[in-house]
Amino acid sequence: MKQSNSLYSVKNDNFGTRNNLSGSGLWFLIQRAIAASILITISPLFTLLFILVKSTSRGPFIYSQERLGLNGKPFRTYKIRSMVVGADKDTSFARSVQSSNPCITPIGRILRDIKLDELPQLWNIVKGDMAFVGPRPLAISLQRELEQAIDGFERRLSIPPGLTNLSQVCILESASQDRVIEDWRMRFEAELHYLRNRKPSYDLLILLITALYIARKFMSRIRLPGLTSRRFALISASLLSIVVLTGCGSVPAKETNAVTTALVSKHELTQDADALADSNIDVQSINLDTALQGSPDLDYLVGFGDTLLLNIFEEPGMNNLRIPVDADGYIQLPFIERAHVVGKTTADIQSQLKSAFADNFKNPWVLVLVEEYGSRPVYLLGEFNSPGVVYLDRPTNIIQALGHGKGLSERAYLRGARLLRKNQLVPVDINGLLKEGRQDQNLWLEPEDTIFIPNIQEQKIIVMGAVNQPKTLSINNEGTGLIEVITEAAGVRRGIAQLDQIRIIRSLSVVSGEFITVNAEQIFAGNAPDFPLIPGDIVYVPQSSLGDWNDVVNAIKPSFELVSTSLQPFAQLKFLTED
Repeated sequence: MKQSNSLYSVKNDNFGTRNNLSGSGLWFLIQRAIAASILITISPLFTLLFILVKSTSRGPFIYSQERLGLNGKPFRTYKIRSMVVGADKDTSFARSVQSSNPCITPIGRILRDIKLDELPQLWNIVKGDMAFVGPRPLAISLQRELEQAIDGFERRLSIPPGLTNLSQVCILESASQDRVIEDWRMRFEAELHYLRNRKPSYDLLILLITALYIARKFMSRIRLPGLTSRRFALISASLLSIVVLTGCGSVPAKETNAVTTALVSKHELTQDADALADSNIDVQSINLDTALQGSPDLDYLVGFGDTLLLNIFEEPGMNNLRIPVDADGYIQLPFIERAHVVGKTTADIQSQLKSAFADNFKNPWVLVLVEEYGSRPVYLLGEFNSPGVVYLDRPTNIIQALGHGKGLSERAYLRGARLLRKNQLVPVDINGLLKEGRQDQNLWLEPEDTIFIPNIQEQKIIVMGAVNQPKTLSINNEGTGLIEVITEAAGVRRGIAQLDQIRIIRSLSVVSGEFITVNAEQIFAGNAPDFPLIPGDIVYVPQSSLGDWNDVVNAIKPSFELVSTSLQPFAQLKFLTED
């Protein structure tokens, strides 16, 4: 075959793809050079993003994962970390991660929204693993699953994966776990269109659309005078029409219409749905001060309920005395009758008894040990593999106590994990300790402490305020949205409910949460998607216009107190313990 003069090298294959890009093609080399130049130019931006990511969550700045590239060859792709450390251990996230997922960090949610988390993949382009435009690289498990479910899905591996593509900027949100295959059928239609019609001009057009998409995302957060969301939407819709008409000579009209109809009908870019959704929701992240870690008490102090083992003089009948500490804090002994021992170390008790016996014996010999520990209980309740009471015999922290409980069951709901001390919530993030390795949250325990791990299946959503039937609701396996919850509460009180100011309090742990304001009028009108709820959410429908969140708290605190035992610990700690 003669060498093509095109920037692409041309190849015919058994499924009709034209203009297949070779790894040594001139256009591919140009892209690698451009990517290197961009990386150098935006290096100050990486410095700023590094500070933002590292200062708002624990863990590395860059996250890497193995994906499938050209001809199915695995390579390691790079992203700015946007989720909490350990989230990738949930294998379901390889299939789909929706923007409302609580494992996404606050700064990560912004980075994902405007696609800045993908910037490190410029390095993948420099290395030759990726191109600017092409099918998005998938986790190996998801690629194999979709190959089994979608005919010809392996075709997308015939070219290098891309940093962006048509479906990346048209499909605004990943589908839920149960609709991943349906979602990817549509995405694959757009990828097939690109496979059959790819050339440098097509790439440049998709890059232009991507730039407009990112600019519009910025605009939805920082409003610029004279530049409206609708203008961006009209420009994007016009460019999409050009894409469909570009290089379509070999594409049957039926297939072209299917692609454009699917994309436009699903996402309705002219209605500017994503910008509307952004303006429809306001999220404030709240973090409370955590408790001090404390220090271990290295000396065990004898208490009520302990049993002491005494050896006195090695005399028969006195060399193996097992004596419980009574309710008054005393032990009963021959000759000296009673000795007060509560609050003392065994060494102190030993010296005390030597002095007491010295009145009757010369140079008495006394040994004191704790035979049974019963004065320092810690209660392990809920989803432990071995729940119950543990009696401390030495300094013990939260991690060690979890070990006493033989770890946690599969039903454990860590975001609701809490430490109770003297019937009060302790502001400690057990979820962060276990998932992010936050050792500053590994508090030293005190006697009578309780660690409670709730069952995820028992978590409820609470809806209150201007609804006809305030109640607590279970969340089903398919998830629950705001509209469904309001419907379950027999609807809102017409003429009273302020649907544009619905407030949601969300616990991420005992010490962190989100205050969310949702304009449900747009949702009910069909102009915005339903807002997904998660276990433990507290939904409040106000009866009148509210100001800041202090007004919200004052309005709903009496209701909080009525259902305090059902509340997520963050809400309890934030509202019920404040003056």
